[in-house]
Amino acid sequence: MSRGFIPCGTNDKTLNVRGLIPANRRNVMARKKEYVLSALSDAHLRGIGKVAAQWSSLEYNILRVITDIARTDHKTTLVMLAAQGFTSWCEILKALSGDVTPKPKPQNNTPTVLETLITEMTALHRHRNSIVHCSWDAPFGLTPGMGLIGAYPLPTPKSHEKAKGSGLKKRQADPLFAIEYSAKEMLSISRKIDKAQTALLSWRRQWLREHGKETAQ
Repeated sequence: MSRGFIPCGTNDKTLNVRGLIPANRRNVMARKKEYVLSALSDAHLRGIGKVAAQWSSLEYNILRVITDIARTDHKTTLVMLAAQGFTSWCEILKALSGDVTPKPKPQNNTPTVLETLITEMTALHRHRNSIVHCSWDAPFGLTPGMGLIGAYPLPTPKSHEKAKGSGLKKRQADPLFAIEYSAKEMLSISRKIDKAQTALLSWRRQWLREHGKETAQ
């Protein structure tokens, strides 16, 4: 190991990135643990939080709808389905409800209400994953952990500007991709998630009425 470099994992509290950090950059790198806070404005942070919170609520209600349609209890649904995810839950919801277009689908097929809703939620799911799982402190094109971020921090974006980061696509030959969202775009997505949840619960009430549960709330 060359002199002047200190490996991560030592007791030096100023180190908080992977790899080797030049000792003469320690004062700069001391801010690394809070770099994400300088990579995002307060408005962007609020946007990320709202997207995350709204999506968690939507996921809970998808499982709630499955519980009601399957006529079981919530604990049983969680035991059976918690290890799966959004895509599987949507397929189960379609299978249980029967609210799908019969196959083979005609050329002039009109999707059912549930199919349309799931298409909308799937698009929102991609946005949610990008926003919540983005490495906002690793702008696209910079290599995390090599000292570039700490040595050359980007200016904090204003609330109307797009925050920039990197995401990873699983099982892709070129997995790294750029992510950019303004705070306004994040808030718009959180509102669309909330609207999708309202539509899902409305569909649930209609389905339960049509299948003999007139008192469903």
